[in-house]
Amino acid sequence: MCRSSKPRTDAELRRQFEWALGEAQRGRSRTHFLLNSDVQDALLEIMDATPDVSADLIAAAQSAFADQLAGVGRNIRDTEFKELFEQSRRSG
Repeated sequence: MCRSSKPRTDAELRRQFEWALGEAQRGRSRTHFLLNSDVQDALLEIMDATPDVSADLIAAAQSAFADQLAGVGRNIRDTEFKELFEQSRRSG
């Protein structure tokens, strides 16, 4: 199976998030390749809290997802990755 290299649309990401949120609320978790690590961490917290999931945990996951859609943190992570890559090139 070949994965498309085209960027995902917001609608595709939203469907993936809503599905993953529902799974987390049922205590199920998987790696969701379309969702960033902040969103996945929030989903894991929900899964761990099941069956006593608070509205605050759901709001935190929704906020992390909104940040992903807005690109918040992307530049910081890209810069950190580039720095690590350059360090490994110099030491290798």
